[in-house]
Amino acid sequence: MNSPAGGLVLGCVQLGMPYGVANASGKPEYRTALRIVAQAFKGGVRAFDTATAYGDSESVLGRCLAELGIRDKVEVFSKLPPEVDPANPAAVLACARSSIERLGVDTLAGILFHRESALESWDSGGLDSAQALLDNHLASQVGVSCYQPQAAFDALSRPGVDVLQVPANILDRRFAQVCTAALKQGKTLMLRSVFLQGLLLMDPETLPAHMQFAAPRLRAVRTLADSFALPVRLAALLYARAAFPGGRVLVGAETPEQVRENVAVWNMLPVPGLVETVERSFPNEEERLLNPTLWESR
Repeated sequence: MNSPAGGLVLGCVQLGMPYGVANASGKPEYRTALRIVAQAFKGGVRAFDTATAYGDSESVLGRCLAELGIRDKVEVFSKLPPEVDPANPAAVLACARSSIERLGVDTLAGILFHRESALESWDSGGLDSAQALLDNHLASQVGVSCYQPQAAFDALSRPGVDVLQVPANILDRRFAQVCTAALKQGKTLMLRSVFLQGLLLMDPETLPAHMQFAAPRLRAVRTLADSFALPVRLAALLYARAAFPGGRVLVGAETPEQVRENVAVWNMLPVPGLVETVERSFPNEEERLLNPTLWESR
């Protein structure tokens, strides 16, 4: 499914629930969701990422794909419920079938275990579940979404793991070696958190009180982007595209206009020196900044 935006994936968590520290509009109503999906397809995006845990994202995406008549023209990746027992093939198959029914597709391009803890039972049933998904033609590939580099390396060593999803952005160097290894092994590499759940796009001078700790690094990111005469959104997306050639980059959107902007940026010419400058400027940031689960809400 080659297209101008072939490496760009529409992340669909926003279609099913309010998401992101910078989200001020909440979950879009259905007609807006439809325009988001339509704009992505119009711009050349042919892959969509969702999950059972993303509210009603699967159902909304499935309805959009059906109304637009493009279900057989796109790839859909989804994630199993975090609570499913990876070592129980029957339960895993039942969850996958439910996702496929909600999405209205014949099969998934890839289905992922939503938590890296699934790897703990890989040798005692997890691999059997992965193989059952393939044998029953519920997915073309099986993978794992990881949150820690060591778990991602572990995933790469496991048979039956062909898709790896990890965070990567201007500030986050933690998974660089994992990404290189995954691409060398021919895995499908999916990169999320390119905008760090929207934090990178926020004004450091107007952060909420519980996020003030991030202000100095956001100012540094803005200074770097300014040095290339780029808005932060452009710098962040162009960095992800250039730093991990061959990776699939997930970008969500709350409006069709954001989709249009992201596609336009994705199709821009490379910016010489951007990757090297980013990696020299932000070699090792603290976990508190990079891991949204550590951001306090009050």
